[in-house]
Amino acid sequence: MAAGAIFAVAAACSSPEGIITPVLPHDPVDEAWKAIDNYEYSFNTKDLALLEETLDQSLVFLLDEEDWDDYNGDGIIETCFQEEYYLQTVSLVFNQYEIIELVLNGSSESPWPGDPSGETLLFDRSYSMKAHNWVGGQQEGWLRVGDVVFLAAPDSAGVWRITQIEDLLESTQ
Repeated sequence: MAAGAIFAVAAACSSPEGIITPVLPHDPVDEAWKAIDNYEYSFNTKDLALLEETLDQSLVFLLDEEDWDDYNGDGIIETCFQEEYYLQTVSLVFNQYEIIELVLNGSSESPWPGDPSGETLLFDRSYSMKAHNWVGGQQEGWLRVGDVVFLAAPDSAGVWRITQIEDLLESTQ
């Protein structure tokens, strides 16, 4: 994980209780929850390379029906984004805003019933995502809150990656 080497400069810190604070991003990503942590971390650090490593090449980002459109001009209405288009969209957000604050809450993890092998895991999280710039001492940007469902599965090398994202947006401000 090339992006991991950049962040590995900081060593794990021990608390007075002797608990070792994990160093993010996780490397190796040998458990599914580590992929979810790395996803959150990649947004908060605006690390597009880490985000790309966290997503499976077959990623599907499901769109709400009101967002269905012909995004690439081929005459076919897209109901989801694939990894490449998702990364392009996120890159625009990273470039437009100085600060991204993504907070994922929740701890549910269960086998996804759509995978008969039982390898794919489902993570249901609530989230708050704020993107803003500082303009004249004021924050200008937006806030999204809602729920998100992640699917994660191991690749052939045992590295866990996010294979599907469904954003269940509740509100935008």
